[in-house]
Amino acid sequence: MKSGVVRWLLVTGSLLALIWSGGTLLERTAEKIGNPVSTRPPYTVGARAQALHARLFVADMHADTLLAARTAAQTANYGHLDLPRLRAGHVRIQVFSAVTNMPFCPEFDRCGRSPNLVALLAAAQNYPIGAWADDKARALYQAAKLRRIAADPAAGLVLLQNADTLAQIRVGSHVTPQIGAVLAVEGAQAAGDDIAGVDELADAGVRVLGLAHFFDNAVAGSAHGIGHGGITAFGRSMVPEA
Repeated sequence: MKSGVVRWLLVTGSLLALIWSGGTLLERTAEKIGNPVSTRPPYTVGARAQALHARLFVADMHADTLLAARTAAQTANYGHLDLPRLRAGHVRIQVFSAVTNMPFCPEFDRCGRSPNLVALLAAAQNYPIGAWADDKARALYQAAKLRRIAADPAAGLVLLQNADTLAQIRVGSHVTPQIGAVLAVEGAQAAGDDIAGVDELADAGVRVLGLAHFFDNAVAGSAHGIGHGGITAFGRSMVPEA
């Protein structure tokens, strides 16, 4: 049996065991493996660097936190980020990615759509059954998670959907600074097989549409995919709609 198949069987078996043991354990394990810390605190930062950072309007362009079962509104000591840690770092804009498909592809070369690790996470975290095998449903579910956080005034998170909300963040003078959230999707498979899916994502708050992630889809080829092709005919009709 080829070594790649053996690795796939071992990882799949481990993931299934984690699912059966409970979604929380799977979620914590996935976050720790996916977001390792190579250099442990404390960190030494000079006074000049601290003073400069305090004056900056900081924007972070990527976080996979919507994959986690925990809420980003509460502090955690593991995982990609949460709102209290963002405020401590003076981050004012955060891009949150809705991830619908992460294939098990150890070398990140010639990756296909499956086995899909996000589908396993969806099952472990009790997503609606319809979202277990549907990219768009998983994207819309994660978008709803972000909207629920933004709907709580205590969280201090504002979903940025137009230039006006961005301007409010820039000039805001709240005691607890508001953080602007930009919702993105990784891979246009999140829109489904119909251009109308772009409108569904937009209505859900999505403002960044990544065409391809780790595998080729109906819209475009991925650098990690099998065909390594460019944008497809379907993609050329989807981009203007976006």
